[in-house]
Amino acid sequence: MFTFIFSIFIIGCLFSIGFAITGAILSAILWFCIQLPVGLICIILGIAFCLTILLFPLGKFFCKLGIHIMFG
Repeated sequence: MFTFIFSIFIIGCLFSIGFAITGAILSAILWFCIQLPVGLICIILGIAFCLTILLFPLGKFFCKLGIHIMFG
């Protein structure tokens, strides 16, 4: 009986570790494939808009938005 309970405990621990690793991998994939490119595009647009005098407020907004998207 003790070995059965111990084996169930070990299996539960392995499943919890597996779910944690899977969640971390999915989070990294989400950041690399979605948030990083969108954030970089916003920052590049912001820099391009900051170079023009009339669109400076829009450029400042896009730079802040890109940094917020990339780093939360």
